[in-house]
Amino acid sequence: MLEYPAVSLRGQVAHEWVYYVSYGRQLRRSYVVPFDPKTISQHTQRAKFFVARQWWNELTPAEKQSYADEAKARRLSLTGYNLFLRAKIKEVPVMVKQVIHGSAAVPQGVSVVVVPEITIGKTFLFYNTYGVGATATIKGFTGIVSAHFISTTEIEVDCVDEKASGAVMFYYQLIEYV
Repeated sequence: MLEYPAVSLRGQVAHEWVYYVSYGRQLRRSYVVPFDPKTISQHTQRAKFFVARQWWNELTPAEKQSYADEAKARRLSLTGYNLFLRAKIKEVPVMVKQVIHGSAAVPQGVSVVVVPEITIGKTFLFYNTYGVGATATIKGFTGIVSAHFISTTEIEVDCVDEKASGAVMFYYQLIEYV
C-alpha cells in the first residue's frame, strides 16, 4: 500500500500497474487482464449496470448523499453509489437483442468508423480508452479519448496519438437491447 497525500494517481500504467484512491489512500495493484466470456447473460448484466449508472448520474447531490447516509446508518461497507447500484440494477428491464464486436485502426484526430446498423437509443457502446499502443504515461497519452454514435451505422472517434505511431486500435462492443 502506498500513501501519497500530495499526489493522486488513478488509472493504468503500461499494462503493469493500476493506481487508485480508496478512502483517501493512494493504492497500487498489479494490472490483470479481465476475463470476458462474452455470454448473453454477461452482456445483459453489463447493459443493466450501464443503465443503473445513468440513473445515478441523474440524481441530485442531496439524493446521492441520502444513499451515502443510508449505507453508513446500516453499517454497510458500501458507498452510497454502490448501495444505489445494488438496489437499482435489479429494476432495470433489459433484454439483449444482439452483440457486435469490432475494431478499427484510427488516426490521430476525429475519425468516423462504420459499424453494422443498430438502433440509436437502444444500443450501448463500450470501447477501449486504452489498448494496443494506448497507454497513459508520464510523457503523454495515446489512445481513444471519446466515441459516440453519429448515425445508425457510424461512430465518431476522437483519438490522441502522442507517440505518432500512425494509428491507434479502436476496439468496440455494441450491445443492442429490446
